Amino acid sequence: MKPRVAFFDFASCEGCQLAILNCEEILLDILSLVDIVEFPRGAERALTPLRRGVHRGSINREMDMERLREIRARSTYVVALGACACLGNVQARSNFVAPAENFKSVYGEVARDRVQTDERYWPLWSHTACGRSSRW
Repeated sequence: MKPRVAFFDFASCEGCQLAILNCEEILLDILSLVDIVEFPRGAERALTPLRRGVHRGSINREMDMERLREIRARSTYVVALGACACLGNVQARSNFVAPAENFKSVYGEVARDRVQTDERYWPLWSHTACGRSSRW
């Protein structure tokens, strides 16, 4: 039985996923060695135990942390793929400035105050609950 592998995405540019798909010369060889049971925009979500879970993208919100814990619980190994997953990349920079201040510098104080009180936009502000770094 081939190892079951799933890819999970978080905050990223999707470049890692594209890099995997661009391995045209060896992609079929890789697929003969593993069963890819989940791949964003490529395979449906599998809720089965996994041999390897590959996550790409940075972890910015508490809901990302919960999802990553869920992935870890059903995976033998979890692999971080790419700069976002390993170092936080561009998304990690937002952890050093409050989201409300970033929003204000782009859209102005009035727009920030209006959106900040709208509960539909709460996920924009809630990611700071993870702390000062996107690394977990």
